Amino acid sequence: MPNNNLYWYNSKVPRKDLVKRLRYADVPRKLGVTAQYSNVMYSVAGEAAANVAGTSYETLVHDKVIRPLGLNNTGFTPMKMKRHSDNHALPFRGVSYEAVERGQFNILPLNEIYMSTAPAGDIYSNVLDMVRWGKAIMDKGALDGKQILNETSVEETLNAHSIYFAGRRDPEAAPVLTYGFGWIQDSFKGQNFYRHSKCRRPFLFALFCSFHFY
Repeated sequence: MPNNNLYWYNSKVPRKDLVKRLRYADVPRKLGVTAQYSNVMYSVAGEAAANVAGTSYETLVHDKVIRPLGLNNTGFTPMKMKRHSDNHALPFRGVSYEAVERGQFNILPLNEIYMSTAPAGDIYSNVLDMVRWGKAIMDKGALDGKQILNETSVEETLNAHSIYFAGRRDPEAAPVLTYGFGWIQDSFKGQNFYRHSKCRRPFLFALFCSFHFY
């Protein structure tokens, strides 16, 4: 599925109805040889999981991940983040790099429309919760001595399932990037690490994309 989510952007159409419209998408007949990231298909996966569980995607993630891991400062939508705390980040925009260097930029409002592609990453959090989340992933779903997430499932997300990038790279980095279920597998100077970023430089690392912080 091509990563074309423009018609999902700022849409107020229910996610389930947007998924149904994908039947009209122009999809290549043959699978490619490398992974192609798609926010829309992550949204489909989130909606499918919620459908199997008989609940909403947000309730499913809250009940299975956020609450069991004790992520008390994590939730959905910028508007809920705004109500949760006055201490949160806002988007900034400058007309040019030089203008930003001079401190000239506009502070933009938070988007009041909840992302229809929320399963691809519209979650707010803070650094303390992110540390708990990252530690749980590093310990294969365990936290504070208790197995909370399914160990096999976490391992599958960290295993390589397809090639992500096979072009020219830093000689001290892995010769190719591979992709698991949501994580890019990489290495630098013989040390393996996992990230989520479209950047091809090995030292740039991100736990999530599309995160709001406060």
